[in-house]
Amino acid sequence: LQAHRIIAPDFRFEPGFDAQAERFANRFLTVGSTLVAAQEYEAVHDHLAVSRDLGLAEVEDQRLDELRLKQARALTMGGQYETALAVLRDPLLSSEVDLNDERAQLLAQLYSDTGQSAAVLETVIAQPNVDFLRLKADAYFDRGEWAEAQAVYQEIWDEVGAELQLEDGIQFLLSAYRANDLSTTATLTRAFPDLTKIPQW
Repeated sequence: LQAHRIIAPDFRFEPGFDAQAERFANRFLTVGSTLVAAQEYEAVHDHLAVSRDLGLAEVEDQRLDELRLKQARALTMGGQYETALAVLRDPLLSSEVDLNDERAQLLAQLYSDTGQSAAVLETVIAQPNVDFLRLKADAYFDRGEWAEAQAVYQEIWDEVGAELQLEDGIQFLLSAYRANDLSTTATLTRAFPDLTKIPQW
């Protein structure tokens, strides 16, 4: 790492160095050095942005967005939630749907990790997956909005069927019961009889 940082300033603007530096960051992320990885992703991003601004290289918006997301993901993995939120605060440069959905999902996870349930519910994603739905359902549950939580847990169940995670099943059952939906409560107890044996119930 020390050697890399000594020689890097002399090569940052050389063609192809960004890809090498990104692979270097990837290796640190793989071994759990999340802060180092995040710093390297940020350095690659910033030097590419400067290169573009100075007319030294053609850099696509998508490339810069991908590096921002990698930096935010590494920070999140390292528990640096507030810093990750700061990285994601501004919208992405590109209109790439997958990247914007990834940003929204990272934001929702960060809001959840920092207890900002209202912000989770305000986060919009074009193509919500089960993980995103779970964040929404859990946010409604934490706020005591039982009918809304039940509706989103229902979406998860519709998606995964018998593979429904135990924690999701517990909160789905409790949401339905507290929303006075006894029909769904009965359906869940028949489909997942073990749920009624847990302490929460």
